[in-house]
Amino acid sequence: MFLRIKILFVICLLVSKSILGQSYDFIKILPGQGIVYNNDSILLYRTSIEELHKILKIKETNPYNVSFVISCGDECSESYERTIKKNTIIFEFGDEWDEYNLQLWKISITDDKALKIYTDNGLSMGMINPDIKKLFPVFEERDRISQNGLS
Repeated sequence: MFLRIKILFVICLLVSKSILGQSYDFIKILPGQGIVYNNDSILLYRTSIEELHKILKIKETNPYNVSFVISCGDECSESYERTIKKNTIIFEFGDEWDEYNLQLWKISITDDKALKIYTDNGLSMGMINPDIKKLFPVFEERDRISQNGLS
């Protein structure tokens, strides 16, 4: 009898540790505006590199890690760019003229088991897509829409 109680106690301890030991970062996506990382807002064109480092608790290793990029399509353009990565989140900063005052212009997130990524209307990363055109209207012809797969 005592052995059964001891085994049950060990099993309960292991299960509770695995459940309580998991910690997630929560990311709420604000389409067209940015994200909320845990309780901190990271907004496009408003959040600076210094603010992002403070929110994500990243120590700055090289503040002058800026690239000069020339891209050509129909017309050529030049810009200063900087990419900051945190787990599977990529923050892209840039500006056409000022390398010391870059603006956050793009956030990319890929699925990560340590992140809980969701939107206000019930979508979450890794779920089967509902009819996404009803939830988010198409802004431009170049918008990519996944209808029947994981996203």
